[in-house]
Amino acid sequence: MKSKSNDGHMQNESSATIAWLTFILSASSLLAFVALALIDLDSLSTLINAAFTWSTRFFGAAWQILLLLNIAIAVPCRKQIGWSKNG
Repeated sequence: MKSKSNDGHMQNESSATIAWLTFILSASSLLAFVALALIDLDSLSTLINAAFTWSTRFFGAAWQILLLLNIAIAVPCRKQIGWSKNG
């Protein structure tokens, strides 16, 4: 069965569509991060540390607890999401 997408083009209902703006913004930020890591790792480290310092000042101790909880939840779940040696 065919349906009309947001941009007016006909497509199958089962076909997946890509949010191109989101994809481009995400991919470009990832590429910029990797490029900066390859070009100047010290500057990237300084940038990350400054961003973390700003975040902890702005959000307070709750930010640090949230990050620790994120790690505490992710580490035990790593085998369930495919990080195990057996795939």
